[in-house]
Amino acid sequence: AVYDGPLLLNETPTIIISGGGGGGGGGYIPESKLKEMVGKALEEEEKEDWKRPIGRSKTPLSKPNITCNVTPETGRWFKTFKYNVTIKHPDRANMSLGLFIYKPGSGTWGLVDYKPYSANALIIKDKPNFYNAENVTHIVWESTGIFDEKDVDSLDYQYYIWYWDGWNEEESPFYGPENVAENHEPSVEGSVTPETGTFATPFKYTAYINDTDGDDMVDISLHANASSNEMVTIGEKSVKIESGKGNITWVVPSDKYPAIFSAEELGNESFNSSFYFEYRDEGMEIEGIRKNRTESIPGPLVQPANVTFIEAIVIPGDGKYSDKFTYRAKFYSSHNNTITATLRIYDPSNIPSNYKDYEKKEIGTGPLYITWSDVSPEVFGPDDFNKTAEYSIAWRDKILYTEGKKEGPWPGPNITKGIPIAGGVVLPLALIIGVPLFIPLTMFIIQHSTKKRRKSKSVETKGAEEPEGAKKEAKELK
Repeated sequence: AVYDGPLLLNETPTIIISGGGGGGGGGYIPESKLKEMVGKALEEEEKEDWKRPIGRSKTPLSKPNITCNVTPETGRWFKTFKYNVTIKHPDRANMSLGLFIYKPGSGTWGLVDYKPYSANALIIKDKPNFYNAENVTHIVWESTGIFDEKDVDSLDYQYYIWYWDGWNEEESPFYGPENVAENHEPSVEGSVTPETGTFATPFKYTAYINDTDGDDMVDISLHANASSNEMVTIGEKSVKIESGKGNITWVVPSDKYPAIFSAEELGNESFNSSFYFEYRDEGMEIEGIRKNRTESIPGPLVQPANVTFIEAIVIPGDGKYSDKFTYRAKFYSSHNNTITATLRIYDPSNIPSNYKDYEKKEIGTGPLYITWSDVSPEVFGPDDFNKTAEYSIAWRDKILYTEGKKEGPWPGPNITKGIPIAGGVVLPLALIIGVPLFIPLTMFIIQHSTKKRRKSKSVETKGAEEPEGAKKEAKELK
């Protein structure tokens, strides 16, 4: 194809309205008609500009075959419509094309830009959208915002594809889409779970969204009645809609949202809260409609919480330092709760510097017992004879968020018994300390055992004689 020079001066055309004859009356053109004439003139000038990159062929060209369809067939007026154009050109000629859509609400035609900064589409050799081996190529226009509310539910949706291939210039007419629909506002319902809890219960608020158009929810916010009797905005979100339905949740309190109920404001009274949602979908935003608001939804019932430490005991109260002891702490929780307690056992010979901690937790409601069974305290030792240990409880819970609350210390157990030695004989620590170091320990055991046999009336001593060595050792001791 060879370009033969300017096809039209690049000037805005002038429309001259001449007066009529007769009594000097002027030729009157309605404003709507005048706008149409001006628009048509500008349109023709724009088309001439679109021809320039193609030029004019010096030989005749076959006409192309153009087909087109619109998707979706029915859509809201503010949505995007795709015009899918298929072109088959027997001569594989370069082409310039434009899309014009009829707006039935105003009776005018609107130009749809092929892409930003380009009103028309070009099919040029060596470009990506040039013809394939079957002389076919595809062009897609996306139209957003060409329609408005006046174009809704009309029976006359049409468009045409203008083209120039260097020889042929035509407008190929088509019909579509089937309908341009209005926006339908979504419906929103809500719930809260659990329905009853305390000021510290994580309440889950859920908004159930049903949009028959399948539009995205631009923004939706939760508003709840706090224990201060003030409506508090919890948070605003957006949500994607699939198949026209979706839901969105808020968990309060959580890491993301602070608590809205407080123990101080509730006191000992229960509180009936309520909440509602404000929302707006994509169509409402485009139409400039303010957020809709649901009716007030009752819930949750917030009840006062009570978590109390009651008592702690150690069993047995007396024992050897090597014995096993059981410690038990009793709590009460008015609601299902998790209590974590740390038992601290102190060294009887070094209170409060030396101690050992043991942690356990219990989940439940009502009376709660945390038990440390068969504990052999590592801090008890031989030097603790005739001394009293101490223990304390530090605890926390998940309702009141009590952190590190300390109970005690209390006395116990008493380390009152002796130390076990080989052979199963138990000696008081004081006796061992009182024995001279130069006396062999084995002799002392024998002597002590002999004295016990002499004092016991229930034990036969006849025929039982002490070894000579033992007698000699005893005589020297005296």
